Amino acid sequence: MPQSLSFLEQALGNGLEVIGASSLRYDPHANRYPVWKYLPYISEASFDESLQLIIESNNISAIFSPNIVIWERLNQFCIKYKKVRLLNPNPYDEQIKPYYSALQLAESVINDEASYGIKSSASYMSTKLQIASLIHHSSIMSGMCGIEKISALCNIFPCIPQGDIVEIGVWQGKSAFILHVLSNIYKIGSVLCIDPWSSEEIIQPDASNIVNDISKSLNVDAAFTAFILNILPYSRGDINYIRETSSDASKIYAGDNKIYSPEFGYVPFTGSISLLHIDGNHSYISVSRDLSNWCHLVVSQGWIIFDDYLWAYGSGPKDVADEFIAQNPDIIHTSFVAGGALFLQLV
Repeated sequence: MPQSLSFLEQALGNGLEVIGASSLRYDPHANRYPVWKYLPYISEASFDESLQLIIESNNISAIFSPNIVIWERLNQFCIKYKKVRLLNPNPYDEQIKPYYSALQLAESVINDEASYGIKSSASYMSTKLQIASLIHHSSIMSGMCGIEKISALCNIFPCIPQGDIVEIGVWQGKSAFILHVLSNIYKIGSVLCIDPWSSEEIIQPDASNIVNDISKSLNVDAAFTAFILNILPYSRGDINYIRETSSDASKIYAGDNKIYSPEFGYVPFTGSISLLHIDGNHSYISVSRDLSNWCHLVVSQGWIIFDDYLWAYGSGPKDVADEFIAQNPDIIHTSFVAGGALFLQLV
């Protein structure tokens, strides 16, 4: 099972000795283990004796099995033969746990509705199951979009007018996935993901050294591949990307109402933005450029989100956002901070 191979990799990485075993005479994964043993099927009378012999002759202290039926049989064995223990809890309980957790989080998201002070003529169309599904699937993806920000996004979408959703700074696509799902629920519009996925563009001049030192070691092509794999199964002809800088992408967006990519084909866009999510390079210059290139396209009652408005490694997003608010107080209808991001609704 895939979980066994994942466990093997982790255990070997931690310096543990691992012995693999199954009841197949020619198991296709035997050669991946340092040591391999054959066991009778658990239904055979000789199973307990054979397992006990392997345990004693190899000084085995613990057993891992992700198979529900096998786990239960091994649990019975361990109760009687107390020299060995099962490493993992009941696999079925572990399989179900994330779904219940997602349902609980969805309940908290719905109960959060009043805390943002947002009034909308639209009803709260997202059901608990829709939000739980969004939380569950996004939790599998790597990214920094936590439950507080997800909750805020779920609660502003009933207030978003129709139009394009533009995200600047995509990386592996977790927040793009969330925006895409919510856009489908509320029938807002197509989602455009903008990121150069470039080693040069990832460096942030006014961030702390630790950020740039780590950034230099990141595989940007791997992040782009992860984005494609994360988003492709959910595409309905309403999400695409431009692998360019924000400035170059804005020219492409302005010049064509259909964006093409080999993976997603042609996707139509209106040229009017209902939600602008700024999460690219966090330097002051880059955030300023992103805002100036795109904010004039945001429609009335549309939203601008400055991700990492509260950021431990620099103040680029906050400085740009605060300047924008100070210079344009008459066009700001609503503002709040959630999950470290600043949410602004225009009048």
